[in-house]
Amino acid sequence: MDNQVEKNISIMYLRVIATAFIFIDHALAYTDMPGKSIIIQITNSGVLIFLMISGFLYGGKTIGDMVGWLKNRVLRLYIPYFIFIIVYYLCMFVQGKFVLKSFLTYLFMFQGILGTENGPHTLWFMTLLLMCYCLIPLLQFIRKYIDENKIAFNSVYFAVCVLLLFILQIMLAYNCNKTMAVGQYLSW
Repeated sequence: MDNQVEKNISIMYLRVIATAFIFIDHALAYTDMPGKSIIIQITNSGVLIFLMISGFLYGGKTIGDMVGWLKNRVLRLYIPYFIFIIVYYLCMFVQGKFVLKSFLTYLFMFQGILGTENGPHTLWFMTLLLMCYCLIPLLQFIRKYIDENKIAFNSVYFAVCVLLLFILQIMLAYNCNKTMAVGQYLSW
């Protein structure tokens, strides 16, 4: 029991840190402070910390009804998002700044791929979040396959895999010019 409480407290602390990072990142973006780019490079990882926490938490669960789970998650994500997008673009329409392409891009959560021009720039991560939700069934299938076939992961194998992924990410970071919105390279 103590271990479970300790994990929850650790995750809670990580969430607080990630939230503070996101707040600082957005607050500094509008200032002209010396050295702000260095701070933003660190605090820009807040969204990624939240994604890692989610991956950690979902990685430890087995989801029985994958279709129902995915439907529930997408609806919980999409309903408030949809309401915001409708209100936002109604305001843009009233101001005479409505752009149909931008509206459709945001409506179908493609802003992380197609760009955030003429829209609420800070919602670029919704595309990434939706993509992560769609990857969970594949990851669950791989986990089930590994468990059923009793494939053992020793620490050396795991370390080599992590090292190879790290090298791949560095290579992509310097050679991949495909980006999510606002300069977030796909390689990360």
